[in-house]
Amino acid sequence: MDETMRYSEAFKLQVVAEIESGRHVSCHAAAVYGIRGHDTVARCVRHYGKSHLLRMVVRVETPDERREIARLKAHVRELESALSDVHRQAA
Repeated sequence: MDETMRYSEAFKLQVVAEIESGRHVSCHAAAVYGIRGHDTVARCVRHYGKSHLLRMVVRVETPDERREIARLKAHVRELESALSDVHRQAA
């Protein structure tokens, strides 16, 4: 029967830090540290890693920019409507 391995918080943090620094990729880190579970390292990276912060996009818009975007979207809708009218008349 397989024995479940428990890893300390410090161990997990070290493995994640080495992956994030580029020293190892997940599968290599698992081999180096003798981690048998195929998804264990990936779960540690998701839980302890900072890479989730890199995927976030923060968009700062001023009220003027929001109004301009709304105006441009309305203009695009008008142009698309006019184009569909032209296509209908041509058919």
